[in-house]
Amino acid sequence: MKRVRMLSTGGYLPGDPITNDEVERFAGGLPPDILEGLQVETRHWIADPETGEQSETNSDMACKAVQQALERADLEAGDLDLLVVSTASPEYHLPPTATFVQEKLGLERLATVDIRSGCAGAVEALDLARMYLERGDHRTAVVVGSEAISPLIVPVFLGIEPGKVRMRDKLGIYSFGDGAGAMVLQGGDEDGGGFEGSAIASVGGLRAPGMQVVGGGTHSPIHTQLEAKRLVEMKVDVVESGRFTPYVLTEGLAER
Repeated sequence: MKRVRMLSTGGYLPGDPITNDEVERFAGGLPPDILEGLQVETRHWIADPETGEQSETNSDMACKAVQQALERADLEAGDLDLLVVSTASPEYHLPPTATFVQEKLGLERLATVDIRSGCAGAVEALDLARMYLERGDHRTAVVVGSEAISPLIVPVFLGIEPGKVRMRDKLGIYSFGDGAGAMVLQGGDEDGGGFEGSAIASVGGLRAPGMQVVGGGTHSPIHTQLEAKRLVEMKVDVVESGRFTPYVLTEGLAER
């Protein structure tokens, strides 16, 4: 079995940071104690909060993060033979986001995988790539976590008086931003170092979803979905997710 090491990382954030004061101007404020609990002071968005126009796409951000990681590893895109992308905000249901990143890297042939698991997705993608490299199926991989959430949340307040934005919507608006991170991995025969293992489990199987992107799927007929106020909507239970997450992390660490 090969040993797998992380050679480098890269990242990308779109545009200038957007402060809480700016968000308050567009979507209304939050009580100080809730704002302190969220612990988010700035975020980056690809969607313009005044017009809704988008400066770039999810795969654009992912590609830029990969390019930085490759440069730091002193590698070129052609050295890759595996690309694993995690995103819960893809440009389309199909084709996979990874194929758009592949195209923007200028690669005609590459093993690609998409993972759609939200917050846990990048770690799951990392583990999947590790196993492929350990097995010797591939030698050099890049793992990307990329999210473009602002196209889902800017329409919530666009053209609406700040005082009329619901509190439950404000929590999502203040909590999420856009960006991408990339990790270059390589398998080799050297002893020592590298990944030691992982743990994976879904422990909320009897709970309601903490976060959903609803619309545009097949959960109900499209003609029914079109009757909704917004075709695509992100629903987040920030309070319950924040309360339950520490238990999830504790269980995962204990398992390892």
